[in-house]
Amino acid sequence: TIVTLLLNVSQLEYQLNEILKNLLAEKKHAWTEGRASAANRMYELSEYFAGSQSLSRVKRDENMMRWFATLGNKVEELNLEEDHATASGRKLQSLIAALNDVEQYEAIDA
Repeated sequence: TIVTLLLNVSQLEYQLNEILKNLLAEKKHAWTEGRASAANRMYELSEYFAGSQSLSRVKRDENMMRWFATLGNKVEELNLEEDHATASGRKLQSLIAALNDVEQYEAIDA
């Protein structure tokens, strides 16, 4: 019975190890893909406030255009490999807070 228990525990450990290996292997791809997507959306918002999109009813707003372009650059500069995960998380939280703040701006509400 103890031998069976040890075998079951070792099998569980092996399965968990394989799951963690797969997660770590996919981490870089998911990070890169998510970062690129977020940066593209910031650039799209920058273009929206440039008034260059044909469906745009908003007046050209240089400040918002520059702000979203800068935000896109900050998102692209995020580097999970060079920065500690906690530092990257804090940077992401500050970017999300900035987006939540600008959401209150009346021009985006329309």
